[in-house]
This record gives sequence, structure tokens and C-alpha cells, in this order.
Amino acid sequence: MASWRLRARLFHLPPSIRASVFQQSVSKRSFSATNARKADLATTIAGGPGVLLDTLHTFMPWYIAIPTAAVLVRGVLVYYAAALPNRKRAIIRRHLYPLWNFQARYAWSKYKQHELDKHRRGGRTLSHTAAWMLVRRIWINAVASHKTGSLYGAPVFSGRSLFNFGMMIAFTEALRIKCGSREGLLPILLHPIEWAKNTLADPVANGAVEAQTMTPDELLAQRLEMAREIQKIGELPKDLTDAELLQQSHHLSPLNAPEYAAYLDPTLQAEGLSWCSDLTAVDPTFGLPIALSLTIAASAFLRSAADQLKAAAPVKDRGPLADLTLKQRATLTISLIFFFMAIKLPAALLLYLVPSFAVGLLQSRWLDLRYPLPAIIQPSKRPMRVKVKKTFGDV
Repeated sequence: MASWRLRARLFHLPPSIRASVFQQSVSKRSFSATNARKADLATTIAGGPGVLLDTLHTFMPWYIAIPTAAVLVRGVLVYYAAALPNRKRAIIRRHLYPLWNFQARYAWSKYKQHELDKHRRGGRTLSHTAAWMLVRRIWINAVASHKTGSLYGAPVFSGRSLFNFGMMIAFTEALRIKCGSREGLLPILLHPIEWAKNTLADPVANGAVEAQTMTPDELLAQRLEMAREIQKIGELPKDLTDAELLQQSHHLSPLNAPEYAAYLDPTLQAEGLSWCSDLTAVDPTFGLPIALSLTIAASAFLRSAADQLKAAAPVKDRGPLADLTLKQRATLTISLIFFFMAIKLPAALLLYLVPSFAVGLLQSRWLDLRYPLPAIIQPSKRPMRVKVKKTFGDV
């Protein structure tokens, strides 16, 4: 009876007060009612690196915290987890060179004989180019070295070989998400796969795929232009403003926010370098892309003591690029490719990559001095003298 009278009195109160009384009477939950954010592959990979970057950022600004993280990861973690074990395995494979080199030469001669017999049966001559034969020879040597090295605990291909690359992808993805950008190393690597998947799934919907890659400002301008075209046709009144046009265009596609806009860290836009204060944008002076390209190119001319002695021998003057090895030419090409990739990346990513490659360059030099690769064991070229017993048949 008392509860009924109290309820009747509550009906005379204003609706806002009744709602407040009801909320106070309901037991509060200790957890959030918001649905959990869907985690994709990129956010999962960038979880650990993001924690390290945030920890360093509590003590220093971003333009110091990002290079510090690069030095710690490449100089300490990658060195003891991948670089040093890989160098020790390379030393073991150098001592095993006579074994795997013999296997590689045997496999190469067997492959050439097989190809020659196959073309002879078909009545054709060998049509393989020199580049294809070189790639095939390198692959046969790598397989022979891997098989022989695996028997002695020094394989060529292992999980440690990709550790440095994986850490670089993880930290650049963490910085890309903090910048709220869609440009990064992992999206560039996965772009051909995504393009092929979208093309095979729906070849007609190329415009929709392009619309997903547009910025919100570009989508807003495109949507306003379409609304004005509809207004010219006469479907909408001519006295409407731009804001009213956007409200009336219900049938147009909705605006999509950037993929990682919710993860954007505003402090990255204010704690940058003197010539590039906004680390979420590209470097307007191209200083960081040039520094990255030069750092990668410098590793092509990092030579050990044995290579320097070889270069000191008198040779004919054939130009500055005539004596470059295949590895050096490939490194110079990669440095040029990285420059064109870097001009589209946010400055925060380049602020991590440049110190990382620089530390890797110094790390390679330190390993050459501390753990030099031994000289390759070559078979003796001296003529062998064997004693031959004379028999009566030789007389």
C-alpha cells in the first residue's frame, strides 16, 4: 500500500526527475556497456610496440622517443636475437663450403643435363636467358648450403632470418596507427594482394574501391558536387545552402572516417622536428626520405678487410660502377625504391626507419670486426705426386 502511494506521488514529478530517480534505483555495473572494438591484424601486431613507444613517450617527446625505440630494438633486441646468431651460423657455413659447393655443382650439372635432354627430345635448343640461369644457379647454391648447414645446426633459412623484418613491420604499423594514416610498409606490401582480391571478387566495383581510399575531405567535396548536380537538374530547390544540400542528399554514400582515426595521437602533431613539426604528415623538405635512401645505399659499400685487399689490387679503369657486385647493385636499386616509397609515408615512420638502418649499418661493421667471416676453403692446386710401383708389365 505504501509503495503504491509512493509510486502515485512520483507520477506528479517532471519526467527528467523521474528518469533520474529510476537510474539511481538501478544497480550500477562495474564494467562498460560499450561493445569491444574489433581488433584486426594490424592492431594485434602493433600492440607490443605501441606499449614500448608509449612508455618512452612518458619521459621524452616523440622526436626523441621514436629514434630511441629504433636504437633499442635494432641495437639490442635484434642483435642478440637474430644478428649475432646469424653471423655465427654464417661462419659455420663458411667452414662447410667444400661440402655444399660440391653438392651445388653436382645439382647444377644434373639440372643442365636434364634441360638439355628435354630440349633435344623436343627438337629445340636451349632458350633460357642468362638472367634465368643466374637465378637458378643462386637458388641451387642456397638450397645446397641450407641442407648442408642444417646438418650442423647452421641453416640458411630460419625464423631468426625474418626477425628483423618482422620487428620493423610491427613498429612501423604501431606508428602508422598512432598517426591515423593508411600509408605504411605493410599496406604497401599488401596492396597488390588486396587489389587482386578485389578485382577477382568484383571487377565492376572499381569505383567503390577508389572511394574507400579517398580522404574524408575528398569524399565530402565529391558528395557536395553530386548534390549540386542534382540541384541543377531540378530535383532539389535552388535556394538551399551547401549544408542543407548535404542533408538532403540521403541517397548518396555515407562519409567514411579514416580507418584509424580513433587511434590518432594528437601529440604527434606538435612534438615533431624543427622543419617538420607534424609527424603524422609527410616531410615537406624531403630530408628524411633522402636520409633513408642514403643510409641504405651506404650499406652497399660496407666492405670487409678481405674485400678491401681485393680492391687494392691494380685493375683497369672501367668506371666507378663497373666493379660493383650483384649484391651492391641490388642494394642501390632498393635504396632508390625506398626513396619513392618514403615520400608518401608519415614522418614518424621515417623517424624510426632512418635510425634503424643506421644502427644496422654500424652493427654489420661491428660484426665484421668482432666475428669476421673466415676465408673460403679452396682445394689445393698443387700437383699430387703419387708413388707408383713398377710391375713386370711396365718393363
